Amino acid sequence: MKRIISLIILLCSALLLPAQSYDINFITSSEGLSNSSVIKVFQDSDGVMWFGTWDGLNSWNSRYIHIWKSRTDDPTTLSSNVVRDIAEDNDGNFWVCTDRGVDLMDRKTGKFNRFFTAEAASISGEQPFSLFVGDDGLFIFLDGRGIWRYETDHFSKIFDSSLTCRRFRMDGIVPVVLDKEDHLYRNNFTIEDDEILSPYIGNNDYLKVGDQTYIARNNGLFYNGQHLLEGIPVLSVFIGTQGVVWAGTDMRGVARINPERPMFSTVKDIFGGCAVRCFQEDNNGRLMVGTKGSGIYILSSDGTIDRRITTANGLLSNSVYCFATSEDRIWIGTEGIGLNYLDKDSGTVYRLSIPDSLSKLAPASVYSILPKGRDTLWIATSGHGLIRAVINGGMMVSAKRYDASLLGSNVIYSVIDGGDGSLWIGTRGSGVRHLYVEEEKADFIPSEYDVLSLVKDSSDRIWVCTSDGLDRISVDGTIRRYTEKDGLPNNTVHGAVPDEYGSLWISTNRGLAKLDTASEEIFSYYATDGLQDNEFSDGAYYIRDGHIYFGGIRGITRFDSNATISNTFVPPLLQYGFFINNEPAVLEDYMHNGRLTIRHRKGSFSFLFVPLDYINSERCELQYRMAGFDKDWVRLGTSSTLVFSNLDIGYY
Repeated sequence: MKRIISLIILLCSALLLPAQSYDINFITSSEGLSNSSVIKVFQDSDGVMWFGTWDGLNSWNSRYIHIWKSRTDDPTTLSSNVVRDIAEDNDGNFWVCTDRGVDLMDRKTGKFNRFFTAEAASISGEQPFSLFVGDDGLFIFLDGRGIWRYETDHFSKIFDSSLTCRRFRMDGIVPVVLDKEDHLYRNNFTIEDDEILSPYIGNNDYLKVGDQTYIARNNGLFYNGQHLLEGIPVLSVFIGTQGVVWAGTDMRGVARINPERPMFSTVKDIFGGCAVRCFQEDNNGRLMVGTKGSGIYILSSDGTIDRRITTANGLLSNSVYCFATSEDRIWIGTEGIGLNYLDKDSGTVYRLSIPDSLSKLAPASVYSILPKGRDTLWIATSGHGLIRAVINGGMMVSAKRYDASLLGSNVIYSVIDGGDGSLWIGTRGSGVRHLYVEEEKADFIPSEYDVLSLVKDSSDRIWVCTSDGLDRISVDGTIRRYTEKDGLPNNTVHGAVPDEYGSLWISTNRGLAKLDTASEEIFSYYATDGLQDNEFSDGAYYIRDGHIYFGGIRGITRFDSNATISNTFVPPLLQYGFFINNEPAVLEDYMHNGRLTIRHRKGSFSFLFVPLDYINSERCELQYRMAGFDKDWVRLGTSSTLVFSNLDIGYY
């Protein structure tokens, strides 16, 4: 077994969660458990989770599962694969009860010392052992034989009893026993009640923490009047660090129940299996949602569908990429040839009339629309460049195309107003162009080439969302790039929204991020926090009434950017692996007088660390510094492996 060490400073992105209802996830054989019927759940003093199953002992540290099994030819393994109970005594000894013995585990070596195997062999039936850890030590109840107490390196019998036992405790030197028929005995005499053991009658497990009560039954978990895991047999319950409730179930693995739900709300899996690509508010305050393949959905305030608009209602295509609003209409950009608009008053969808003389300038695959004045639209297309269209009523009366000869590419995903008679243009493959309309001059901006969307904040900075990071173009022209090395969850940045509190919210291919533009701190959020999914869509973002919306492959994520609570939990750090030249090694073999000593000719060595965070392990970030070698702290991000090579002979 590995150990907790303090060689590294751990930086965990703040968890921003309001206290609401439950977030429930299951760990099963699909995630690596040896068996999905979990009899016992336990957390040791280091913070590692342990699961006793019908087929072995499992440890889980939030990232890796390790399994221990019984082998008949090896007496240093488990006495049986049916693990009934797990405990840690007051001296730090780690105990495992099986159907064939009581095992003491050496967590450094992973080997076991078996006790009571001969006695267990002479007893028929399941669960012959019961375990109790009290102030006076570790006690074992053996069915029909009595009670033993552990004495440094052996067990001493302290009480004879012919009873079977489902659960027991020691009241001083007096045993209180709940037998397998749910009868209570005190000192071998029946009693009517016991305040500690009586709640177990008729229940698989019972736990009281403060004023909160948890009851495990064959039809679910009952918590202060609430029924969780309804219809699932719950065999055991444990309250771990971070307030996480753990429930061992029959055939469903371990339920991890986070009593706090993330701040994000979602609308998902109602859009015909299509990704959400754009948003707009209609004249009645409802949210219009454009999808890639399923048309437009108009949602009521509770997220239900009020109306759906498709090609049957006049859309040019059911793949809708953008909206833009003008005085009396909402413009709709689709995959089709032409342009749609929705009359704000009537809600009717129309097609923009394009005369034959302008048919070659008709927009198609429209990804961004910028209305200017009463009659001009700037239309960004995928494959047809940038089109400036003059509109009169429902007709395009003139148009001009700006193509790759000026902008470097005909695939344009974003156009935004420069505020000084200029436009900012985001292209796929040719980066950002700053277009001065009157001069018909476009300056090339040396940002990343593959631009997915552009955003302008209140300080007139341009944020460039690309497939290889996020660029910030300041007013003076300087460019600052943010990537995974700076803390972004992923380098594919689909969109960004500045909020009124000085932060920039960023959608990526692996979750959302919040960038504090003053401190440049980045906090990441994932599907486990309540997002629609980790993957979002190009340009699919919107803000209204202080609420931010992002669209992705499964639906919508919505949140109030100011309604946040910071989590101050800093998880312990587990040293889980040690390697010499990329080969697994035992760290203790290289420790001498409290120092890690490695011969110079050994070459490289590395450590694998795990932050014991059972809610947000994937967002925990590490940084380290090797004194005498590194001048500054080295940021690993969410990686957990430290590799050292080419060190000179010396002390570090």
